[in-house]
Amino acid sequence: PCVGLPSIPVKRNLPFIAVVDDDQSIRKALERLLRSSQFDVETFASGGDFLAWLDHRRPDCVVLDLHMPVMGGRPFLERLRGAEATRDIPVVLMTAASLGREPLGWVDAVLAKLAPEDKSPPSPGEPQGRARVR
Repeated sequence: PCVGLPSIPVKRNLPFIAVVDDDQSIRKALERLLRSSQFDVETFASGGDFLAWLDHRRPDCVVLDLHMPVMGGRPFLERLRGAEATRDIPVVLMTAASLGREPLGWVDAVLAKLAPEDKSPPSPGEPQGRARVR
């Protein structure tokens, strides 16, 4: 759980990824994977920790767990997308929980506030997700 300046020296030439997940083992695994793929990474145990730290450095992408205590994925994404300075940061949503038939229409609703619906066909090799914003 990091709040404050990065514990590893910042390498400005590497893309910077912020990982937000309440599970320490997931944060560590993603950090190792992303660093081995030549990304600069900082991990956060909660959305609040990340938002409090955000003034230190803007990430190129956020990897976000949907199901976290205190501030889950939905309120986090709404706050991130609601601010002009952070609304264009790409976010990868993930969860270890089984979604079953849980509706994720809120993702579409949050994203719809930001960009007109993209009706273009996906590029070759691009996943066909409901919440696709370009």
